[in-house]
Amino acid sequence: MAVIAAKYIGRVQKGEQTAAKRTFIVDVGTHEAQTVTVSKAGGAFGATGGSTCTQLTGTRYKLVVHVDDLDTLGQLGLLSTGATDNQLFVVDVVDFDPYTEGAKSDVAMRYAAGVP
Repeated sequence: MAVIAAKYIGRVQKGEQTAAKRTFIVDVGTHEAQTVTVSKAGGAFGATGGSTCTQLTGTRYKLVVHVDDLDTLGQLGLLSTGATDNQLFVVDVVDFDPYTEGAKSDVAMRYAAGVP
């Protein structure tokens, strides 16, 4: 089973209650059921507080990070594991709302410069 390079998918505020702000559309390597485990701030991977990876179509999935997994500042690793393939996604858990105007401008500038 191969592990694909980690994919950075965004920032989420610590303890974020709004599901839409914790939801990401991702691609995985194969069309199969996914199980999610988490690593908080560089710790070992373990059980999730309820994060899920649900198929939308083909290899496109909806990854919803559960609020219980957003209790530690730093990087949150989400390992989505299928029967024959793994995909590692990384989210930055921050102490501010990345959906505020200032943060939107920062993200827009980073993407325009080609920086994720």
